[in-house]
Amino acid sequence: MASSASAAFARLVEARPPERAAIWFDTACVLGGSIAGLLAARVLADHACRVVVIDRDAVGLDGRSRPGVPQDRQVHVLPCSSGPSRTR
Repeated sequence: MASSASAAFARLVEARPPERAAIWFDTACVLGGSIAGLLAARVLADHACRVVVIDRDAVGLDGRSRPGVPQDRQVHVLPCSSGPSRTR
């Protein structure tokens, strides 16, 4: 029988990373610095001595748009709502 959604959510909230993850690699390489690439790099960081993220666009600190990310010039908003979908 499947557990309830609230029980599954409670297990996710209380989940902890392993005390000491096994190191599988000396160096892990992730191609792409998108959200998915950065998440992959974070997960690999638990299992590698070093993680290298390679992206085709140069990353600058001046706040300019990157050519490979056209959606960064669009406005992104999170609508404010007071409905039950935002409460636990």
